[in-house]
Amino acid sequence: MRWLNHKLDRAGVHQVQRKLTSLANIADEGWDLVINCCGLGCRRMLPDGQCYPIRGQIMRVKAPWVNQCVFAHFPDETSYIIPNRDFVVLGGTGQIGNHSTEVSLADAERIVDRAIQVLPSLKHAELLDHWVGFRPGRSSLRLDTEVITAAMLQAALEANQAATAAAAAAAAAGTGHTTSTPPPSAATAAK
Repeated sequence: MRWLNHKLDRAGVHQVQRKLTSLANIADEGWDLVINCCGLGCRRMLPDGQCYPIRGQIMRVKAPWVNQCVFAHFPDETSYIIPNRDFVVLGGTGQIGNHSTEVSLADAERIVDRAIQVLPSLKHAELLDHWVGFRPGRSSLRLDTEVITAAMLQAALEANQAATAAAAAAAAAGTGHTTSTPPPSAATAAK
């Protein structure tokens, strides 16, 4: 996105970034182009039923001697060590079906154990904090170009809301189907 923003700025394109709950919010504003980077919000905003959450957990440590990114492949996950200016990120997890926002001590132990296997000096690193978040997953890449009217967006939104309500009712009835509601999403628009 940084590269794209730079190119658009140099071309004199007026850009706006803001939070949206629906693309219908901007359908009648006359934008020539909307770049929608809503992550998990696409399940509700577009809707995109093929999008699912992937739980990620990382740790931040103080290890100023680390100055290279490292990605190490283990049989069940890829671990990584990414230095930043003031800390080093150790990661991580990529768990499909785990919707917990709590830090897992078992995951933290696996993350640090793998990091130490790759870079033994990390056993001396000071733990700063843990972080858990969700990124979107999908069975295949979705890259669309389409012209959408406000009426089309509203119809899609209503259909998605009905499906979400049905899934919630099924979960309440004990059929095992669950749903979650992602936070409002961000989109960038250009005029």
